Amino acid sequence: MLLIAPVMFLIGYVIQRWVLNPLMHRGGEPPLLAAFGLSIIAQNVMLLIWGADARTLTTSYSNLGVSLFGVRVPLMYLIAFVLAIILIAAVQLFISQSYLGKAIRAATQDPSTAQVMGINPRTIYTFTYGIGAAIATLGGTLIGLIFSFTPASGLTWLLKGFVVVVMGGMGSIVGILAAGGILGIAEGIGGAIVGTGYRDMIGFLIFLIVLVFWPRGLFGKIGRFA
Repeated sequence: MLLIAPVMFLIGYVIQRWVLNPLMHRGGEPPLLAAFGLSIIAQNVMLLIWGADARTLTTSYSNLGVSLFGVRVPLMYLIAFVLAIILIAAVQLFISQSYLGKAIRAATQDPSTAQVMGINPRTIYTFTYGIGAAIATLGGTLIGLIFSFTPASGLTWLLKGFVVVVMGGMGSIVGILAAGGILGIAEGIGGAIVGTGYRDMIGFLIFLIVLVFWPRGLFGKIGRFA
């Protein structure tokens, strides 16, 4: 996991630098379509190499569990939760304290002013995409240790990630943590009551309710990173 993250950072850097950046002056749609096209190519390449069968990542502790308040919790769930908290805290510190993090915030909020202050927004976008790819690698590895996956599984988790970000509030890392916890608990309880087949529906229903009453998300603030 730690070895592949730097590789994915480089791949993300290259994609943003030479594929997406040249399209950004044409608006938001061309880079989005280009990224979608690259995802389709990647899925088909993985299908050719590994096939469409579901796979899982297994370790010596994959089937172990711990008892919390009388409830047996799979050890991998606990490990994933702790690592997710650490990763979110690290991202929060990086965004709020480091020079690159502050540059990312500036380029996001006001690219023109950031450029006047000596920040190259396109370079910042490139590093941001690479960092995002590395973080996605860590998250994807944890998902693969808990759930089965196929080359097409990314879309499901992409939608869940979108729901968590919008529900928590754009730009709010604390909101992402809160929204992820709320969504996970709601899906778990709802799945136990009405069946696991309805878990995704419950999550999207909560998402819609939040958008109706809090259009900016639970912790969203215009132009700010919480």
